[in-house]
Parts: sequence; C-alpha cells; structure tokens
Amino acid sequence: MNAREMKVLQTRIPLDLYRETEEIFDEFGITPSDGVRMFLNTVKRTRGIPLDLRTTAVEYPERIPNEETLAAIRNVEKGNVVETSWEELRKMMGLPNA
Repeated sequence: MNAREMKVLQTRIPLDLYRETEEIFDEFGITPSDGVRMFLNTVKRTRGIPLDLRTTAVEYPERIPNEETLAAIRNVEKGNVVETSWEELRKMMGLPNA
C-alpha cells in the first residue's frame, strides 16, 4: 500500500484515557496507532464492533486462577503429578462408574 492509499484518522481523546490505554498497548508491545488499526481491521473482518479485548479478566474474576489452581499448575510444571485411572478419578469425584 503506498502513501496515496492511506488515510489519516485524527480524533480527540481525553488525556487520562489516552495515558491509561497507552499503558495497556505497551503491555501488548504495540502503539496506540497499532491498536486502532487492529480495531478497524477486526471491525472489517467480523462486520461488528469488538469490545471484549482486555489483558486481564477484569469483569470475569472467575477466569483468574485461584491459589489452589495456581499451586496445581506449579506442581504439574515441576513434574509432580499423580497418575490415576478414569475409574479412580470418578470415584474421587463421587461419580458413578460408567
């Protein structure tokens, strides 16, 4: 795409909004301009407005692993796993045998 095929998009944004979102873009390693381009490409691709982009589960805290889950993940990463059968797992969970 050459310069004649480009369009400059200017918008007024409250300074505090810009600064806060710039920090989030930094976490992704992109610029605010990259973020706007990604947004516009997603609108084009999906023919909709994508509003569910976030770095953490702000509105869905149940998606953040709790301490018990994090401990289990660390155990698996260290190779501390217990092998069991499906039957034993069902028994531990109080499920009927298949």
